[in-house]
Amino acid sequence: MRMGEAEMDASKHDCPLKSKAEARSSGTFRVSVRAPYPLERIDPQPCVLLGLPENSARVELVRALRCSARVHVVEFDPSRADGSESLGPQQLDIAVLHASCLNLNWAVLAHDPNFGLPELVFAFDDRSQAQRVALLSRGYRHVISTNSLATWLLEQLASLCTLARARRIVLEGCPAATPVTDLTLGTTVTGSTNLHRAETDFRETFLRALLLENGSRRGAAKAAGVPYRSFCEMLRKLGI
Repeated sequence: MRMGEAEMDASKHDCPLKSKAEARSSGTFRVSVRAPYPLERIDPQPCVLLGLPENSARVELVRALRCSARVHVVEFDPSRADGSESLGPQQLDIAVLHASCLNLNWAVLAHDPNFGLPELVFAFDDRSQAQRVALLSRGYRHVISTNSLATWLLEQLASLCTLARARRIVLEGCPAATPVTDLTLGTTVTGSTNLHRAETDFRETFLRALLLENGSRRGAAKAAGVPYRSFCEMLRKLGI
């Protein structure tokens, strides 16, 4: 092989020896990450639960899911007192819940395998950034504004569904203890509101998240570090 050909060949293959030496000196290494499966290859089709208030954002999201993706959509009124009992056990892949609707009814989604242990996605109102901050403070990462929800969810459907199904497969080989689901995404806090409104929204969403995670008022009160009666009084004043 002539020198010119050797140089071209080494250039073509990125000179592995040189790149490895550079990687060691820089502390960085190349990693190949496989893209998630396209939605069309996920079988059976993803099952998405929508626990959102009746408004234009919900209508837009339902239309987008049913028109643009191969998805089974389960709509549920989050204000119903019977909650998950009327929903019935089913293998959900994704649950989209509004921050203002979280309560004990939804605890089964984080704890009961009969509901599929879905990826939890939380929606918040743009005018209430305190809802977002409260959920992020509890370790949740899929916290999306209602205005961006439809676009974001369509882009993430395949990944979220794959995560939920992988979790179920892993848990089948683990002891029966079901971990609290820890979830995805933060955006830059924007907008403004008065202090009283922000504090109220944060407190309400924080308490709702505790109820969701602990599955009982007594457990949530213990996690909050307040007496049970005081915790119940907080819930009463906030109308939860």
